[in-house]
Order: sequence, then structure tokens, then C-alpha cells
Amino acid sequence: MTMTTEEYRAVFTDKVLGELQEILSRYPNKQAALLPALWLVQRERGWISDRNMVEVAEVLGVTPAYVKGVVTFYTMYHQHPVGDNFVQVCTTSPCNICGAEGVVNDDFIESVTPEKVAEIVRKYR
Repeated sequence: MTMTTEEYRAVFTDKVLGELQEILSRYPNKQAALLPALWLVQRERGWISDRNMVEVAEVLGVTPAYVKGVVTFYTMYHQHPVGDNFVQVCTTSPCNICGAEGVVNDDFIESVTPEKVAEIVRKYR
């Protein structure tokens, strides 16, 4: 996969670096701020690339492998570009108890366009 110019550009500069510094002031050590640091990256880029994981690791003083382990563990972090509207259904035990399994079955819907969204939503109501 070819990286875009956006992926090469550092995330933690100027305003975002200031936000990170403020976040770091609330934690006992840099490593403890990993999750909010990842949220900053995802907010700025829309997803977290391998290059972004390396940048987070450098800023927090942890290994890229440690960052990747966290990113791949949590489903809320996107490891590839996603659309402007990202629909996801919680599948944890508490959500399943509340009926999450009945929301969209096991359907994987491909090639969704903005024009198809209303029809898809109607189908699952």
C-alpha cells in the first residue's frame, strides 16, 4: 500500500502537540497517556497508520510494537481509512444482553455509497 503525503506528515506539531502536552500533565507517566494520544491521531487523520504508531511510540517513549498491540486490541481505533460516517455495532456481552445480536445479523455490506445508506437503514429497522 502506498502512503499518502498526509501519512508522512507528523501529527504532533503545533496545536496537537500542545493538546498532547496538556494530556500528559494529567498522567503519572507518558505510557499511561497512550489511549488519549491515539485518539488525537485518529481525530486528526481519521485513522492510525503504521507511521502514526511509530510517531506515537517515539513521543511516549514506548516501542512501536507496544503501540500496535494496543491499536489492534481495541476495535475503536481504525487501522485504515474509513468513511465520514462509520457504523459499528457493539458485540460485548453487555451489548448482546441488550439485543445487539439482533441489530445487523452477520451481514457484511460492501460497496456502500451515500445513495444506498437510506435503503440499508430501512432494511434493518
